[in-house]
Amino acid sequence: MNFRKRNPLIIGCLIVFMAFATSSCVSNKKMLYFQDVEGVENSTVLANYEPKIQPGDLLNINVAAIDAEAALPFNLYETPVVGTYTSSLKPLAYLVNTDGEINFPVLGTLKVAGFTSKELTKNLSEQLASYITKPIINIRLTNFKITVL
Repeated sequence: MNFRKRNPLIIGCLIVFMAFATSSCVSNKKMLYFQDVEGVENSTVLANYEPKIQPGDLLNINVAAIDAEAALPFNLYETPVVGTYTSSLKPLAYLVNTDGEINFPVLGTLKVAGFTSKELTKNLSEQLASYITKPIINIRLTNFKITVL
């Protein structure tokens, strides 16, 4: 077989294919996926990571106390439909608005953006101490999502 008699298009495609085949297996050192061990040192920081509340988050905040009736005004529940029997009321989530605030019963508008759930629990328990003795507050982010590549 003589390559001079071949179609120049086939020879061009062969050259392009050879160029891709030899260059595609080269590792790019600028991309640090799992090539260096230095990135593993941050695993202790990630293990203790607690996310901060941001606008758009949904928070479930449950207030309890020794006297259950005293804590009732501080919890939001779904309004039952008239004529239906429901054994338990569903708690409603608080949506953090674009200003980083929620409208909390009795206390009014509260700035919550930038707090962790632990910090917000401490802040709410201090504010509720004048209304309830020894309030127990549970805060949970309901729309917390993680993407892993």
